[in-house]
Amino acid sequence: MKKLCLLFLPILFLAQIAFSQTGKNLVPTATKSLVIFQLKDFGKGPLAKATLVVQSIDKAVLQSGKTDKNGIWECLLPINQTYWISVGDSLNYNQLTVPNKPSTITKHTIFYNGWLNGKPTVVGAPQFNMMPPAEGLASISMEFIGLDHQPLVHEVITLTADGSKKTYVDSTDANGKLLMKVPIGENYTMSVTFLAEFDHFQFPGHGGSYNVRVRYGYAGKQAILDARAKRLADEAAHDAYVKRNNAEQLKYRDPKGHKLEFQTMEVGEVAHPFDIVSTEYGFALKPYNLGPMMSPCFVDGMIVAGASWGSSHLAAVKASTGEPIWSINLKEGGISNIESDDDVVVCATESCTIYAIAAKTGKLLWSKWLASYVLSAPCIANGRVYMSYQDYNGQTLVPQFAAGKPFSMACLDLRTGEILWQQWIRGEVISAAVAEGNRLYFNTFSGHSYVLDVDNGNVIAEKPLFATCAPIVVGGQVCMSQRDSSNGVAHERIALFDAATLKMLKATPYQVAPYIDAGAMRRSKFASNANNLSLNTGYIASPLSTSEKIGAVQLVGTASIMAQQSFEGSRPLEFNGKIYVAQGHVLRCLDAKTLLQVWEWQYPTSLTDDGGSQMAPPMTVDGKIYVACMDGNIREFDPQSGRITHTYATGETHRQQPIAAQGNFYAPCTDGKLAVIKTGNAGIDRWFCWGGNAARNNRTANR
Repeated sequence: MKKLCLLFLPILFLAQIAFSQTGKNLVPTATKSLVIFQLKDFGKGPLAKATLVVQSIDKAVLQSGKTDKNGIWECLLPINQTYWISVGDSLNYNQLTVPNKPSTITKHTIFYNGWLNGKPTVVGAPQFNMMPPAEGLASISMEFIGLDHQPLVHEVITLTADGSKKTYVDSTDANGKLLMKVPIGENYTMSVTFLAEFDHFQFPGHGGSYNVRVRYGYAGKQAILDARAKRLADEAAHDAYVKRNNAEQLKYRDPKGHKLEFQTMEVGEVAHPFDIVSTEYGFALKPYNLGPMMSPCFVDGMIVAGASWGSSHLAAVKASTGEPIWSINLKEGGISNIESDDDVVVCATESCTIYAIAAKTGKLLWSKWLASYVLSAPCIANGRVYMSYQDYNGQTLVPQFAAGKPFSMACLDLRTGEILWQQWIRGEVISAAVAEGNRLYFNTFSGHSYVLDVDNGNVIAEKPLFATCAPIVVGGQVCMSQRDSSNGVAHERIALFDAATLKMLKATPYQVAPYIDAGAMRRSKFASNANNLSLNTGYIASPLSTSEKIGAVQLVGTASIMAQQSFEGSRPLEFNGKIYVAQGHVLRCLDAKTLLQVWEWQYPTSLTDDGGSQMAPPMTVDGKIYVACMDGNIREFDPQSGRITHTYATGETHRQQPIAAQGNFYAPCTDGKLAVIKTGNAGIDRWFCWGGNAARNNRTANR
């Protein structure tokens, strides 16, 4: 469910806008930048005569026009503002921030899948049906299944030959199935209506027979259209709410302006979302969806996992076998890293709710619809849940408290959901908050770091440290990765800070960090996949993660909602007086007191293979250090020497931190599967959720 706090343009209003001409001889000024927009079809070519609408966040600036034959449209836009960019009938498809630099020229390239007003602009007429069965053709049998396991009917499928650029188009039948025949000797890119580069096929032209059978999980064109329509309806309802007078709205807020009432979201039973697949390493849980999985949690002999990022299905299985125990359907998708404590499972959804579920039965204990986007995960300690959410209305309602602080950190009772306290903060929390003793530590995408009193939420310390991960607490000091804010090219270091004042104590030298650089990330395969997955939820543009000039893009290079929610960063791990941290493609061991390097290990393939970090944050069980890597291996390191003592191979791709319980690793995969690795070592245990335990402090669980 999308109830956006930003106000968007109704479709009818868009239709009434007079189109401006493509910019000719426009000259930037002291207050305006010349912005050159180029619209491309995912790198295949320019999109001509496409409608673009640009509107500032405050709605003070509105311009529109159409691209020329080269896909170019130019306009003058006031500097130091953020703009929403609508493409065709896709409202708020992209976002642009014009820097605070006078007399500048900014070029902004927008990649779009080429479907405008429901019609393909770059796809040729259907051809494959006219081809008689003959030697030299490859046969692809496809089946498309929706989020609720229903067949996707009349889904338009396009195959584009990478070499000749010939296209072949058809749609699925009443059973969601389709048979396509294409010439061999080409590589083909498959696209569906709202998702370009959905899959790829290779058919070398050396003869032989090619018969491919594939089954896909996909939201489906109609589901995405419905989600967009629902979003517009929600925005209209929200507009009505905003138009209430302030006095009426303040009735539902506490003296400091925080929300007092949250909508309850119900859950329902659903068919079990996982198939159990036997593997050489143990078994895997395979969902129908193909989006990446976040980290699950272990509780009382069960694994509780979300059925990949785009799904709303949450399920519990027997940890040793994968046998289903319960499965429920949440109201929204984008399930966060999951955790549990005191037989309560807690998770959030990107859109837009926190849920508390009885671990043994799957029954809903309580839920709260928090905001349009919820990009962090909960933290639990001492019977309390700590969760952040955005509240942009607060800035206008109670500016004396919330000016420049459009987010809240909330403390809730674990079993009842009762609000215990709330505190205004400047940005979306990175990954999750961390509870340690009587303090709560967290970093935000605005670049600010916080220390709060867990009893009342009072701010003990707040500083713009530009941290790039969730913190850990080591011997009265806070340890975290930190970006150099003065350098345009991303650099990162590991630093120690005083746990009470956040005063910097020691730091390593800065290292070049392309894995958090916006330019490098924008060109990566990971960013393209994350953008497509974000589109699959029915909403495309990245959310604002802060009201400051620094946000997730500037801080860690991530632009989409999926990339921000799944971001883990270079989060350190402390073990026996050493700090272990995976930065991009290098695993480092540092002395915890001096931060001098003891050893390092470099990931064996290029950092540019996929984009972003090539390793999940390290974890420790059984006296060893373990790291899950993009090449499908979980590597076991000797803590003292850095020597690899064992490798567990899955053949999958891993970005998220695994969990460990009862001799098994449970490793989330980027294609939605959960790889269950039976190690035979009982010491592989007690790393029960992301961050080790419910407090997220990167230590093993006590239970």
